[in-house]
Amino acid sequence: TTVDGCTSAAGTGTAAPKTTPSAPAVTAVDNCDGTSTLRTPASGTLVWSTGASTASTPVNSGGGYSVSTTVAGCTRAAGTGTARPNTAPSAPVVLVGGHSDRKNTLSTTASGTLLWRTGENKASINVNSAGDYSVT
Repeated sequence: TTVDGCTSAAGTGTAAPKTTPSAPAVTAVDNCDGTSTLRTPASGTLVWSTGASTASTPVNSGGGYSVSTTVAGCTRAAGTGTARPNTAPSAPVVLVGGHSDRKNTLSTTASGTLLWRTGENKASINVNSAGDYSVT
């Protein structure tokens, strides 16, 4: 600067611009109890669209969710994820039918992946021992 014909020495300063980090990653783990768990590996101050402020948060409804994080005064663009909560199927019905040669046929109308207590994975099995049998 110059004042009354006198010029001062130059003033100096160092610029250190901060880079806004990229959006945080979001994963959704869809549970079989009607909930999903949203997770992010991001650090800093977290704010989920649900209002939660932790790295992992449960949700009860399907849909899109977002999380933003602030690190060193810089807020990242929001990361997003989609929750699709699952519900466990109802217990399968087991039907017992008569069969020749002292065997019974056990069957179920359930669909999906089946597993009988005997280790078989078909919709219908034959058993020759009395007892309780289950299928999941």
